[in-house]
Amino acid sequence: METTKISNLNEIITTNGSLFALTTDNYLVDVAVANEEQLGYSSQTFKEQHKLDIAELQSLFEEAYYLTDDIEFIAGGDKREMILALDGNDVILGRGENDFINGNQGTDLLNGNQGNDTIHGGQGNDVIWGGKDNDLLLGDKDEDTIFGDLGDDEIYGGDGSDLLFGGGENDVINGNLGDDTISGGLGNDMLFGGQNNDILIGNDGSDTLFGDKGSDTLFGGQGSDRFVLGRGTGGSREADADWIFDFHPGQDYIQLTDGLTYNELKIYNGTGRYQGYTIIQNAFSGEYLAIIPELDSSEFQRQYFIDNNSPPGSDLTGSNGSIGIHHPNDNLINGGGNNPTDTLDGNNPTDTLDGNNPTDTLDGNNPTDTISGSDNTDTISGSDTTDTIFGGDTTDTIFGGDTTDTIFGGDTTDTISGGDTTDTISGGDTTDTISGSDTTDTISGGDTTDTISGGDTTDTISGGDTTDTISGGDTTDTIFGGDTTDTIFGGDTTDTISGGDTTDTISGGDTTDTVSGGAKVLNVNKKVVKIAIIML
Repeated sequence: METTKISNLNEIITTNGSLFALTTDNYLVDVAVANEEQLGYSSQTFKEQHKLDIAELQSLFEEAYYLTDDIEFIAGGDKREMILALDGNDVILGRGENDFINGNQGTDLLNGNQGNDTIHGGQGNDVIWGGKDNDLLLGDKDEDTIFGDLGDDEIYGGDGSDLLFGGGENDVINGNLGDDTISGGLGNDMLFGGQNNDILIGNDGSDTLFGDKGSDTLFGGQGSDRFVLGRGTGGSREADADWIFDFHPGQDYIQLTDGLTYNELKIYNGTGRYQGYTIIQNAFSGEYLAIIPELDSSEFQRQYFIDNNSPPGSDLTGSNGSIGIHHPNDNLINGGGNNPTDTLDGNNPTDTLDGNNPTDTLDGNNPTDTISGSDNTDTISGSDTTDTIFGGDTTDTIFGGDTTDTIFGGDTTDTISGGDTTDTISGGDTTDTISGSDTTDTISGGDTTDTISGGDTTDTISGGDTTDTISGGDTTDTIFGGDTTDTIFGGDTTDTISGGDTTDTISGGDTTDTVSGGAKVLNVNKKVVKIAIIML
């Protein structure tokens, strides 16, 4: 196999041998490749010691581009793409169509641009832009900054103290662990602080703000907003309560969850350092739930609270609403409302959540949940402890959480992210995009076209019997491609790869691999994958 190395970074050689100048006059330079797609590089990111290896592999160039060493900038083309980065600090621009981008380790700058994109920052302090359209943005570990930008976006901060911005349209944002700052921006947004002490800002639109655990600070902004309080969201001290600013009686509402009712509340004027503030406390448990500045307690009338005993007209049945449970060993939340869109929040040990309607958002949020999506489009987020998740038989977006999960995607197109601990993932029998964790995973793609990324620890991956794109990650993997044409990237550690009985393209990585292929096998025991773009 012949490889072209370029030591002079002012030129680049294409597969037909012609030269293209990389001048410093232009920030981006378009480089024509064999299939006439455009691949852009920034001249500002190249250093003299960096090399660009272009393997002259005609069978691969229709499907993938490979960059090596410490090249840090890549811009995709106008087709739907999968962009996988390895270690290092990467800058990735998705451009058009629907992209799947995984920054992996390092401090990354990721931009999905146009299209409905799925972007996973990976470890490190990442900056993520969703761009236009409806995006799924996952921050993972460390301290991330995420901008949803335009479109109805779903944003998950993951571990660490994150900055999360929804942007335009209607967004769902979950800070998860860490002291997060969350801003909804325009539109009717749903903001979940998760654990620790968070700041939630609704801004424009009618927003729902749920601080959850910790002492949270809630700003509704303009519009008719809902502030969610429940058992376990406060604490035994006044300092543990949530602070609710800019509450407007008659315009905003306080929604009670976890079975908490208005009759259990003690609402009174504070004294001492809390003089001039209204304090909301659970009269039975003594839990301090909320402190509201500059309002007298007499202004908090029954009609401004929504609970399970609310009069007709208050929405708690899953009809475009938000329902939560917080007690250990709760059995069921059933969306089943009058309208298709439900939001179900588990939020304490051993919950069972059943969406049961089109387009549900289900958030397990604490230990050991069983979550079942429904047979329509769902967004499912597990907890940071063991979960069992069933996606249902229509398009789902599933995020497992940071502990051992068992995930069944169902028999329609799914986007599945396992989280940061050992997972067992089954994609189902239709096109799936599956991202494992950075710990040992067992992944089965199913019998239709899948895109599978194993993560950076030992994985067992089975692609299924239809065309798959599989990336093993940087630790020892066992990969079975299945009996149809596959593209397999083993990663940079010893792998065992079986291509199956049809023509496969296999890249082994930097370490000795055991490869058994089909009718055609390309075995490259040389690091050729720094960033791969798969044209789907």
